[in-house]
Amino acid sequence: MGVFDDKKFEQLDWMTQITETIESELNTLLAKLPDRIEFSAERVGEYVRESSYFSIQVDGIVRDLVTMAGGDLSWEEEAKLAKCFKFDGNSEVEFNAETGQLSGTIVMVKTVPTLSDEELQVFMGVRGMRTVRDFDLGDAENWNLERINEILDILGTCDDEKRNRSYRKKMRRIEARLKTIFTTNEWRIRDMELADKVGVWIVKYIEYGHLPALINLSKLKIMTHSNMPIYSMEEEK
Repeated sequence: MGVFDDKKFEQLDWMTQITETIESELNTLLAKLPDRIEFSAERVGEYVRESSYFSIQVDGIVRDLVTMAGGDLSWEEEAKLAKCFKFDGNSEVEFNAETGQLSGTIVMVKTVPTLSDEELQVFMGVRGMRTVRDFDLGDAENWNLERINEILDILGTCDDEKRNRSYRKKMRRIEARLKTIFTTNEWRIRDMELADKVGVWIVKYIEYGHLPALINLSKLKIMTHSNMPIYSMEEEK
């Protein structure tokens, strides 16, 4: 096996390889969530009491299900999963908050079994980009402009920012460049976890001079020249 081999890609079925389907925790988590939930009067009462609107809502239920399934999602990701569910109850449903009695049946069903690649693409690399956005070393003397320029070099099409002496403008360009790379699928990264690591590697190298992070980013950039989708790479630790 070579240092630039994509082991995960080689293990995928031929249809996934051809279609370049995105591998994502979101779809894995969505598959784990129940297809149908029927709510008892006691459970409805719990949600009503906890809600500031004295109601039972899909997004709150999905948030609880995600937590129980061990998921760690952003607000936007939870909202996307919540849209995959809806209530399927009859018009006679009534809940008496005083007595705790429920008449009729309240059922929540999964209406979307899997998210499309188009829906997942908007989340590619977002966590890593958020790491870049939140990163701040404070005063200018604490920033290593040489390391930032190395990152701009690897990302490409950042010549103007390399000549600029403002580290904040450089960092904004890094974030903007990453957004372009992922929204347009320029680097053909098809694994969401791998995409999120890009921003983390960038911050690790800029802040600490962490060489494995620079090697990983450089290796990934080299793999983009193979004109193949990228699902995994052998990482330096």
